[in-house]
Amino acid sequence: MTELLLAYWQELVALFVASFSSATILPGAAEIVFSHYLTRDIPPTLVILTATVGNTLGSLTNYVLGWMGSPLLHKLVSQKHLQKVEKYVKKYGPISGIMAWLPVVGDAIPAVLGLFKAPPLLTTFWIAVGKLLRFLALYLIYLGVISF
Repeated sequence: MTELLLAYWQELVALFVASFSSATILPGAAEIVFSHYLTRDIPPTLVILTATVGNTLGSLTNYVLGWMGSPLLHKLVSQKHLQKVEKYVKKYGPISGIMAWLPVVGDAIPAVLGLFKAPPLLTTFWIAVGKLLRFLALYLIYLGVISF
């Protein structure tokens, strides 16, 4: 495993950075970079794992920002809207982190979970599950197992 990491470290770092940034408010193109590295001779397991970890950590950055920024958000967002979102978080809790892979709203889900102090370990688990499923689905599309 160490030999594989040493052989592909530059590609894996690039994939990690793209995956991390695309899960935050920073611009990123995780799917494009991920797809590119699937065409290389890098083992798919390493590509999937690297993208999943980077994307999960990017979402956890949003979670932490939501957690830390809660006093500011409570001032900026109407109480009525916050109550509606809080009801959703209380109903679904950390398992809603599995939806963090979604385009557009996916970046906000971890921030909202942080805002309402969802349990960190369970939130991390469900976000990681969602990200892993996302990259596995992209890999299956690449293989032609899933088509549109």
